Amino acid sequence: MKYSSFWVLVLIIFTTFKSISAQETFTDKKRAQYIFSFSEYVSWKNSETNEFSIGILSQDSLLYYMLKQEAAQKQNIHNKPIDIKLFSSIESISPTQVIFLKNSKHFSIEDVHEKIDSQATLLLTENFPFHKSMINFIVLDGNRKYEINVERLANAGLTINPLLVEHAVKTKEDWEELYKKTEQKLHEEQLKTKKQTKLISIQVEDIKKKEQEISELQQSILRQKKALAQLNTDITKKQEQLNTTLLNIANRQEEINIQKLQLDKLNENITKQQQVLRSQSDKLHTQDKKIVSQFNTIEQQHSVIIAFILFFIIILILGYIIYRQYKLTQKINKELAIKNTEVSKKRDMITEQHKHITDSIVYARRIQHAILPPENIIAQNIPNHFILFKPRDIVSGDYYWMTQIDDLIVITAADCTGHGVPGAFMSLLGITFLNEIVHEKNILEPHLILNELRLRIINSLNKQHSEEEYKDGMDMAICLIDKKQNTLSYSGAHNPLYIIRNGELEEIKADRMPVGLSEKMDSSFQVHKKTINPGDAFYIFSDGYADQFGGPDNKKFMARSFKKLLLSIHEKEMEEQKSILDSTITEWRGDTEQIDDILIIGLKM
Repeated sequence: MKYSSFWVLVLIIFTTFKSISAQETFTDKKRAQYIFSFSEYVSWKNSETNEFSIGILSQDSLLYYMLKQEAAQKQNIHNKPIDIKLFSSIESISPTQVIFLKNSKHFSIEDVHEKIDSQATLLLTENFPFHKSMINFIVLDGNRKYEINVERLANAGLTINPLLVEHAVKTKEDWEELYKKTEQKLHEEQLKTKKQTKLISIQVEDIKKKEQEISELQQSILRQKKALAQLNTDITKKQEQLNTTLLNIANRQEEINIQKLQLDKLNENITKQQQVLRSQSDKLHTQDKKIVSQFNTIEQQHSVIIAFILFFIIILILGYIIYRQYKLTQKINKELAIKNTEVSKKRDMITEQHKHITDSIVYARRIQHAILPPENIIAQNIPNHFILFKPRDIVSGDYYWMTQIDDLIVITAADCTGHGVPGAFMSLLGITFLNEIVHEKNILEPHLILNELRLRIINSLNKQHSEEEYKDGMDMAICLIDKKQNTLSYSGAHNPLYIIRNGELEEIKADRMPVGLSEKMDSSFQVHKKTINPGDAFYIFSDGYADQFGGPDNKKFMARSFKKLLLSIHEKEMEEQKSILDSTITEWRGDTEQIDDILIIGLKM
């Protein structure tokens, strides 16, 4: 949003309240004119700045915009372009030629003097006691009365037109008489215009915040969409390659198994042939003894020669058979070695592809963590809290989200359908929709947020209302904390809210329907409102902690045990509670695999 549109919105707000707060608008316009008038009657020694800056220390921005309008008309003071600054706290004051401060309980004038000490800064105030400022004025019945502290001006290196000093209030008594009259009129005026001024200030601040938030949100959504599209394409390609490779390996493995069976059968045949050979060898040995016995007689020489020839022929035949089996075994072993090498290469290829897929998922985790609320932002808004977040896989289907608008804080814990990469996609979709619902449509009530989120999830996934599609969606617990009214509003889809108060745990049950397609999707979610008392502890969570298997009998941890554990630790510091919850589920799980993502958020206001 450009600055021109921003000023148009401010003008619309100003015009809307003009008839209601005519007296306040006139006062601030005159006040802006007085500030410029006093600035022109004061001179600065050795001022080398390129512009003339006027700052106001206030939590009300309406005067700031009156000064901006007056500066646009005057354009220059002391031949320098005018710059208007708004300081919301004493610490935020930066060097400037003029600082205006209206008497308010929010700021101490002594602290302001200390902040601008040794600076050539004109302190211009309204409705302060005598000689507390440099130039101090009161508007009484439409007329400006003022008193001047010449000594403070001189100490700051400032000089003032003597004519202005001549017409100033000279004594403390005269000033206090004026001060008493203006105090009464100021009190009456503040009572009349307090509500209108507050509404205008809130609108202006909202406009400035939304201008920045819309720009950042658009940039973030664009980056997330590009990253998600690329990640989805890469994962699809890698999955197709992996499926093809696994199919090839399965076919190769089947061939190897068949060849191994053939080799086992061949070895069995060789063993049988060797046994036959040994048996025949034993027989030949016996026959050899007979031949030797017969060789001693001349009559049996011819028989011995024939027997020897036969024995030699048998030996040759058996040697040929053994040699042939040996060559066949060598050939089979070579083929097995080649196939084992191919299998090893395929295994290395699968390992490399698995690494690429894992790296892509790790990068997806970085994207998912980047859109989760930073821990320091949550700590600034809710100092006393903890978040136990334990994804089952690299990326998670559980997620948490938080934002603050003025005195209102929205915080949620969600559990998407599935886990890992599918759950992570759903979590990115949920966070994107929550930002749009709360910041763009300005929907803050928990049950209305769930209703709108349900519609967006159904429409975004192109649902055809089939039974299979009832699986897509998320369970969620969402709370709206009103820091000003000291209340907590809650709505839930399957996930409840636990409140521990005075040592007793109260469960606020959720609606038995998801944020997605269901048989009850035409029904609105319910809202529950609770007053926050000192010492109250609130817990929202997914079902991963209670559903975890473990223990001696490898059973679920169960919600009953979870409640007992929270009751036993709720008085401890939040970080210590988180540590106990983490160590307890780790010990319970033991060597059992984590079956689901785990998310628990605890807070005390």
